[in-house]
Amino acid sequence: MMPPERRKSGRQGLPIDRLSNLPKNVINSILMRLPLQDAVMTSILSKKWRNDIQDLVLKFSEWNRYRLPPSFFTCSQLRHLTLQNCVICPPPAFKGFDMLNSLNLCDVTISSKLLESLISYSPLLEKLVLKISDTSDHLQINAPNLRSFDFTGCIKYISLRSVPLLSKLSLPCQKSIEESEKCDFDKFFQLLSALEHLYLANGSDQFLVTGAAEVPRRLSSPLNYLKRFNITLWRLADFSIALCLIRSSPYIQDIEMEVSSDVYIFLFSSVCVIHM
Repeated sequence: MMPPERRKSGRQGLPIDRLSNLPKNVINSILMRLPLQDAVMTSILSKKWRNDIQDLVLKFSEWNRYRLPPSFFTCSQLRHLTLQNCVICPPPAFKGFDMLNSLNLCDVTISSKLLESLISYSPLLEKLVLKISDTSDHLQINAPNLRSFDFTGCIKYISLRSVPLLSKLSLPCQKSIEESEKCDFDKFFQLLSALEHLYLANGSDQFLVTGAAEVPRRLSSPLNYLKRFNITLWRLADFSIALCLIRSSPYIQDIEMEVSSDVYIFLFSSVCVIHM
C-alpha cells in the first residue's frame, strides 16, 4: 500500500506560504471583501502582505476605537497612511516608517511623545494632517522634508523646530483659551523662511501671542516667499496679527479675510489708516 502523499514544503521543511504566492489582484480582492479589522489582522498571516502595502486608509467607529496590532508597525513600505478613530501605541522597537510621504491622523489616541517620535522617525515625510479632538500638550515637530502641515484641534503649544522646507501651514481653531500656552510671535515665524501659503483659523492667536499689544508692527525676518494668506478675524488681536504678517510679506499676492460681525462693526465704525 502506497504511503500518503506528504504535504509540499519549502525550505527547512516548513509549509509553503500559499498566501504570499497569490497574485496581487487576488490578494487585493480578498482584502476588500474582509471586514476592516479582519483586513488589518491578515498582516499576521503573511509577511509579504504587509510589506507590499504602500497606501493604507483605516477608519474605525468612534464608539469602538481599534488598537493597532504590533504587526501593523512592520509595514515598512508605507508611503501614504490615513488613520481615524484608533489607538496608536507602537512597540518599543519601532523606529518609524522610512518610506512614509504623507500622514493623516484624525481623532486618534496617541501621546504627544509618541506622535513626535512617529513624525521625526519618518525622514521622508512631506505632508502632515492632524485633526485631534482631545486636548494635547506640547507638540514639537522635527521633519526636515515637511512641505505641508494642516492642524485642527486643541493644543497647548506647537513648536516647529526643524521644518526648513515648510511651504504650506494651516493652524487651528482652539477650543480652550485657558489651556493654551503662548509662544514668541516673532520667533515662531523666524523658523518658517520657506512659507508660501499661510492659513490662520479662529483662535490661532491664543497660542501665538499673549495679547494684541505684543504683536510687532513687522516681523524681524520678512516672509519673502509668502504668496497666499488666509485668516479668520474673530477678535481685534487677529486683526493686529493680519497687519503684521501682511507688512512682513513684500511679495504677497492673494489675501483672504473672513471677518466676524464684532470686528466688522469695529473696523467700519472707526477711522483706520493702514501704513504698509
